Amino acid sequence: MTVIDAAHPLSAVDLALDTALTELTPKILESYLKAKHLPASNSHEFEFEPVGFTTQTVAGTNYYVKMLVHDKCHTDKHTREYIHIRIFVQVWTNTIQLTGLSVDKHEGDSLRDPITDIVE
Repeated sequence: MTVIDAAHPLSAVDLALDTALTELTPKILESYLKAKHLPASNSHEFEFEPVGFTTQTVAGTNYYVKMLVHDKCHTDKHTREYIHIRIFVQVWTNTIQLTGLSVDKHEGDSLRDPITDIVE
């Protein structure tokens, strides 16, 4: 499963973000299922579509990404769920980490809202 395909508008905007999302898809899914208290057997039911992002320059780049959750089993268009994720990328060390994920977000929620840290 690919988070962003070549035709998605965000893939042309930031290559590092596109690469990070593609690499982190399994981790995003795992963290989402854990945060929602769902069994891993439900993993085939969800896909994530990035709809916006912002960045913060640190000793690398923090990407704050809003993603629309597509639940293949429940296709109610009136109940859209979003997640916010934080990804840390340090290109010169080839570091790509999912560092935060918050669930039960809505379309109008700001990416400036705190994002829950991922604890391993």
